[in-house]
Amino acid sequence: MIGNPQLCSRKKYLKPVRAQKFFGMVLQTTKGYPEILLLGPCDISLFYKVADWLGQNIGLTFSNNIENAGANFWEFQFMGATLQLQYIPALGIFICPKALINSTEHDKASLMKLLKEIQFEGSSTH
Repeated sequence: MIGNPQLCSRKKYLKPVRAQKFFGMVLQTTKGYPEILLLGPCDISLFYKVADWLGQNIGLTFSNNIENAGANFWEFQFMGATLQLQYIPALGIFICPKALINSTEHDKASLMKLLKEIQFEGSSTH
């Protein structure tokens, strides 16, 4: 689980937090793997703007770009891990390990490092 356990007021037990916010982004594990929700449901044009920003500010290079029924899945390497920028119109824009539920500890650590890089670059560009 990501985040600190949170005490439930009605019951005397700890409930794990399934999502945690970071400067507007949400780190969540609700699908069984870690992912960063960058934006909720939005237009495809925002996906391209996010991809462009990640390329210019973080230095990511996308490969194996797949489009399927309006959804986009773009792979990239970060710290030796294969991650994926995803756009699903009804859900939004996400970054997650390509291996999804089979993600390694290295994949997860790389995703966390990328989250910190995005936060740093995002705060320095405003």
